[in-house]
Amino acid sequence: SWPLPSIPGGGWFVGISFGRPHELWIAWDQTLALFNTATQGTTFYAIHTSTKYEYANAPGTWVRDLATTPDGVVWISREHAMSLLAFDPDDKTFTEHALLEVGVPDRIYVHPDGQLWLIIAHDASSGQEYTKIALFDPATHATQIVSEQASSLAFDPQGETIAGSADLVNFDPTGKLESRRQLPHPLSVDDLMLSLENGTLVITDKANSGVMVNEPGSNRWTVYKLETAAGPISAPPGYEGPAIREATAQINDMHADSQGNVWLLNANYNRFVKLRP
Repeated sequence: SWPLPSIPGGGWFVGISFGRPHELWIAWDQTLALFNTATQGTTFYAIHTSTKYEYANAPGTWVRDLATTPDGVVWISREHAMSLLAFDPDDKTFTEHALLEVGVPDRIYVHPDGQLWLIIAHDASSGQEYTKIALFDPATHATQIVSEQASSLAFDPQGETIAGSADLVNFDPTGKLESRRQLPHPLSVDDLMLSLENGTLVITDKANSGVMVNEPGSNRWTVYKLETAAGPISAPPGYEGPAIREATAQINDMHADSQGNVWLLNANYNRFVKLRP
């Protein structure tokens, strides 16, 4: 193990992504770090806070997410910018791409065909959160809007995109709507989606402190309740509610291993949870 870089900033790490061989990219606040897994050295780059496409009501200038495309380019979304930043690791330059008709992107997903699928944090017209999806082509810089609410995305083994909010929606690689299914529970903006190699879909369920699992080719759902705990509330002045409250088992990250196990990072309880769907 290696200590995480210590540079002043917001203090939380919001993006981590493998790039080309031996390249591991990490971002937080206004810092981009490249960790070389071969030499174990770290190189730092300051992320630009200036933008031509500023979102007026942004509370800060921190990074929201990062992702890497097969060509090694690092793509970054920022809280205050209706754009994407592209960082070229070869010439060490940032290029900004406008998303004025879309808004502020949040999570960035790289489709197997190379397109970027974006969850929108702040709608350009309404200012509301997670009102639509956007596709961005890194080759042509063309942008396409999909008018479906979503707080998370996943790609199934056939290359279709699955989006979740109140419903579960499937799109083909061009953004065309393929199907719509009901979810047992609406998703919150903190929930995550993961599609396994066999087509099993796993969705975290913050509202119910659990995980929802969908069998391939069906609408049958199994809900797994995660461990929760009760603790005292640090009440603000004037609070008249209960002094003890249940803490939800919020999942901060989720990945699958080669054996089909799903690993859930539960930061609230400082532990990993292994789920075998």
